[in-house]
Amino acid sequence: MTSAVELSQEYLKSILSYDAETGVFIWLIDRKPFKAGRIAGWKTDNGYIRISVLNKHYLAHRLAWLYVYGNFPNGEIDHKNMARDDNRIINLRDVNHSINMHNKKKHPNNTSGFTGVCWSKKRRLYRARIGINGKIITLGFFNDACKASEAYNKAKENFCSFK
Repeated sequence: MTSAVELSQEYLKSILSYDAETGVFIWLIDRKPFKAGRIAGWKTDNGYIRISVLNKHYLAHRLAWLYVYGNFPNGEIDHKNMARDDNRIINLRDVNHSINMHNKKKHPNNTSGFTGVCWSKKRRLYRARIGINGKIITLGFFNDACKASEAYNKAKENFCSFK
């Protein structure tokens, strides 16, 4: 059975309660196989919480935004602390894709130990780079990986307003 009802803040609040301090949703109604009072949703393989409402799966952080602000976010929801299952409203922000991509863990193939820093074989120096709006910008070449990381972090702070 599919529903023609569009998900609204009012409907969401009629079936779920949301604790902004914990980021947890609780069912207000019995919903097979769950009873009212049970925690809603499940953790996906990639660490996000999903909740099924009106026969559609939603990411809990997007539902939290709807629950609190009355509309779905304009862009992507960024988890400030990078914990994908931490859906406290204070940990969530509506950002564009470019900014969201800057708030992530270092790539598993990273050999410098620092995000945005790689070794340049040609120059035999550490290169700091940052991606902004789909363009890669070289921030400079450094003898020390820590100095390159400082350049990356400064550029990230200026561009992304991580404060």
